[in-house]
Amino acid sequence: MFPLVFALLLPSSLGDAVRSALEKNHVPGAVVAIVRQGQPASVRAYGLANVEARTEVDAERTAFRTASVSKVITATVVAQLIEQGKLDPAADVSRYLDFKIPAYEGRAVTLAHLLTHTAGFDDHYSGKSARTFEQALSLGAYLKRDLPARIVAPGEVFTYSNYGIALAGYIAERVAGKPFAELAREMVFRPLGMTNSSFLLTRPAATPYEWTGAGYRALPWDYLQDAPAGMQMSSGSDMGRFLQWALAHHSRPEFQLHFTPNSSLEGSIGWVWELGHSRGHRYTGHDGGYPGAVAQVRFFPDDGAGYFIAGNALSGSFLGEVAARIEQELLTEIAPAPRPKPTH
Repeated sequence: MFPLVFALLLPSSLGDAVRSALEKNHVPGAVVAIVRQGQPASVRAYGLANVEARTEVDAERTAFRTASVSKVITATVVAQLIEQGKLDPAADVSRYLDFKIPAYEGRAVTLAHLLTHTAGFDDHYSGKSARTFEQALSLGAYLKRDLPARIVAPGEVFTYSNYGIALAGYIAERVAGKPFAELAREMVFRPLGMTNSSFLLTRPAATPYEWTGAGYRALPWDYLQDAPAGMQMSSGSDMGRFLQWALAHHSRPEFQLHFTPNSSLEGSIGWVWELGHSRGHRYTGHDGGYPGAVAQVRFFPDDGAGYFIAGNALSGSFLGEVAARIEQELLTEIAPAPRPKPTH
């Protein structure tokens, strides 16, 4: 378990910026975790987890939907099974399944293709959720029913695919012989002390909202049947713990370059993780968005710093504003200046 202390390291100006962004972009509540390697994490809660009850966000206990940030947890599970020799990233995925993913243009889909969004699936979004866990199809049944069309040969083009990551989670489930939610708990959440995290609906949780123009409207809860791609719920403190682990293990294979569409390295990806640069600093991260939820996780391996943001309304503007302010604080005041690029 990684210890986490509520250190008062977040400058008051950042708190003011978060509160301003909440109000301007109509997000009821949020949590921000900032981590520097070897130091206690700073985690702060803002606003309301439930507008009607006037319940404030609790940084330790309030779980937020993280949407596609879920994928980095799935990658962590799958990478460990690869490391244990239970999965081969270069093997045809049909080896591990109870149904077949046909080859396309003579090329089989591999686990590496799934983890880099290069399997060539034509993803679709209808029929993804059920009102309750009890009404949902099992992960395997959902994936068999909703196999998407193929539009490009594997390994050639980045085509973002929730189906592909859910399929990777199902492969992990089959190899380990346990439901994916249980597997994530045993392999990630429990070892890191993430006691308020789950791939099931977690309570207490930040109620999802949308802004109507006249006020907030609570959205109904639903359960995503492609859960490994988007169903994770975590508190800010728990994601601070996960970031501490990621910074300490940034040389692991899931954080390394596995696909790039061009020589500039823009749009590059590890196993699920987006790789890029901000203010001249190399980062590894992922964003998430869903009705009533927005989240981002990002860390800077060369600088030993990272952050997590989550809110309970879908607003890319809120996320962008807060992330920009955090990175200004981290990269221009705390983190060391980037090394100059060689001239030859």
